[in-house]
Amino acid sequence: MAAITAVFSAVAKIWSGVVASGLVAGVGMVVSVLVSRATSRLDFDAAQSRQLADELFFQDQGGRRVREIADPVRVGVYAAAPIESDDPAQDRTPPFVRRDRSPDLERAVQRGGFVVVVGESTAGKSRAAFEAMRACLPDHAFIRPQSRTGLRAAVEVVQQERRCVVWLDDLQRYLGSDGLTAQLLERLLGDGTRHVVVLATMRAQERVRYTTDGISGDVGSADMAGEQREVLDRATEIRIDRTWTPAEVERAHQCARDPRIASALEHCDQFGLAEYIAAGPKLFALWQDSWAPGTHPRGAAIVAAAVDARRAGVYGGLSPEILRTLHEHYLLQRGGARLRPEPWEEAMTWATRAAYATSGLLVPDAPDRYVVFDYLPDVVEADPDAAPIPDTTWHELIDRAEPAEAAHLGWTAYDWYQQWDPAQAAFAAAVDGGYVMAAAGLAACLGGVRGDTAAAIQTLRSAIAVARANREGIEPAQLIRLTEQLAFWTGLAGRHAKALQIARQAADDSIPLSPVETLSPRIVVARSTGQSGDTTQAFQLAHEALADSVRLLGEDHPTTLSCRFEVALWTGYDGDAVGAVRLWQALDDHLIGRNLGTLELILDVRRNLAYWTLIAGDLEHGLPLIENISADHARLLGAHHLLTLAARTGLAHATGQAGQLRQALQIAEGVITDRLDGTPDLHPVTLNARFEVALWTSACGDLDGAITQFNSVLTHAAEALGPDHALVLDCRSCLAGLTDQANHPERPYHDSWMRLSEW
Repeated sequence: MAAITAVFSAVAKIWSGVVASGLVAGVGMVVSVLVSRATSRLDFDAAQSRQLADELFFQDQGGRRVREIADPVRVGVYAAAPIESDDPAQDRTPPFVRRDRSPDLERAVQRGGFVVVVGESTAGKSRAAFEAMRACLPDHAFIRPQSRTGLRAAVEVVQQERRCVVWLDDLQRYLGSDGLTAQLLERLLGDGTRHVVVLATMRAQERVRYTTDGISGDVGSADMAGEQREVLDRATEIRIDRTWTPAEVERAHQCARDPRIASALEHCDQFGLAEYIAAGPKLFALWQDSWAPGTHPRGAAIVAAAVDARRAGVYGGLSPEILRTLHEHYLLQRGGARLRPEPWEEAMTWATRAAYATSGLLVPDAPDRYVVFDYLPDVVEADPDAAPIPDTTWHELIDRAEPAEAAHLGWTAYDWYQQWDPAQAAFAAAVDGGYVMAAAGLAACLGGVRGDTAAAIQTLRSAIAVARANREGIEPAQLIRLTEQLAFWTGLAGRHAKALQIARQAADDSIPLSPVETLSPRIVVARSTGQSGDTTQAFQLAHEALADSVRLLGEDHPTTLSCRFEVALWTGYDGDAVGAVRLWQALDDHLIGRNLGTLELILDVRRNLAYWTLIAGDLEHGLPLIENISADHARLLGAHHLLTLAARTGLAHATGQAGQLRQALQIAEGVITDRLDGTPDLHPVTLNARFEVALWTSACGDLDGAITQFNSVLTHAAEALGPDHALVLDCRSCLAGLTDQANHPERPYHDSWMRLSEW
């Protein structure tokens, strides 16, 4: 059946985290501790916000207005090689060459609201935004928060200005439950009586982590949806390409008296002009060349550590202390002492020194803090053979992170890189630090990866208790979505009546909210209704939610895609397998054709397409589908992920149906062998794999072995799933057939597909 993908992965990012083992053991004690920590955290944040309120204006340049900001480098534009000029502002930046999207950008900032300029590193997005702001809004107040906390402090200051720009360069630094949420954005923008522009930039490589993407053959897109996607959905997005169009190049020729532009034009067939002027390709080559023995290998290792920290989601500056700790792994990995590394002080001087008269490999972010030149992680991420971020780096970053930052690290590890152990460690650290919104990570890690649905349920219950005890710390919609997820995991645990009760409560609680915010609870009610046995009503509820979602959000919105998922699902369970196949295929075509869908959604859709093709009796087409999706799961999620094991169990059954009995047995046995440590023996995926082992053991002629295996599965399935579960009944039926009990009252064995499709 799979997860309610777009909806519940969104929920998980709102309440990201894994609770330490004590949370599962004692709800009352943990709730008390978390409430205390959360309250202390809120008090601290409020005090810090008050201190920051006077620091939001750009006073270090002598004023508060946009027209008073002369140097774009001061607001995030990369410096170019300096030249002598009559205009001091052009010493570090060449004349601005209007981009093709500049008119659109100017119209957007004139309208006001939330405007995000998206592009690759060194595409020129910050410069384009800066020039549009200067041209169109010279008399607006200029407010530049330095952090998430500063952003919260900005709200009160913005409300005192009739016209202002809130400048958020590198928007990803501000996103998150403790930063820019949809609710905070609304407070910034106000009711329309003031002209407020929240003007942000965002690297395309970061933007894709918060949106949808198709399977590309590499690690799929992260599903950092949740509130972050809700914020981005409200933006007017302007894309600035790294490569320049012929029209842009022609305009650049008009500024070729500037030697930096003239030089860039000579290389515009290979690089974007802004990319070349910022020396991105040269800096990357310098870093790679410096691994050579006797050059700057320690400096290169420092840069490698900073690159991986940025890949992991650390956007703030890194201290020399943490860089010194992190870099040792990279230096040893490349050869250690054999590289004849330079002394530490020399290495730091080299890494932070401006090269090619533009930027250093490490860029100062604050006193004694450095960030990596962001062109470098972009190049690394684009390399399909790039090494994963080492566990040592993850854990060092987690140990030093603030709780909310630890939760963000956890979701980067979980969603973007599928590195489950660092994800779990990060979530645990976040919760232990008092960041209760991270609590649902246990549901994601322990429930979704480890298979411990009981622990997931207990964790979510604890988080809900904390949230209800500290209502001022969360929005009502957050609590509702957390409740939805509790309903989801309760249903997966087989407690369908209880799941439906929880889902209906979430739906009732959502009634005072906007119609859009009621859609997610309605999907959960549809799912729980179907799990409880009323598949016709589940289909009807899902179909109604789909119609409303298309009307309110459009056919490409993640919530609409989730509604289509449910309609296809309950079409099949209501008896129309052929119709379900058509709906699954249409949804898959829609996702791929429009480059939509999270990795999770695409895998779930394709797994269900394979299942329902086989349920419909089409083995010829179904077997290749299940083979392909099993391989995709292993490649993208890892061989040990529960959904990979579920797909491989389906592959075992299809292989046996195709007459390849021993191969089917080997596949099913491999599923049991490849479980992650800690996956419960009584988990439904494990029990289904054990059933397949018994089934194909019997088909291969080992009747005594099959009887022993069926008896064992029967005992454990009855204990875990109840005496009336389909797996229990199938075990009894198969045992009756093997022991020649012709008059056995049990129903005949039903094909495994309906059970397997539940995962």
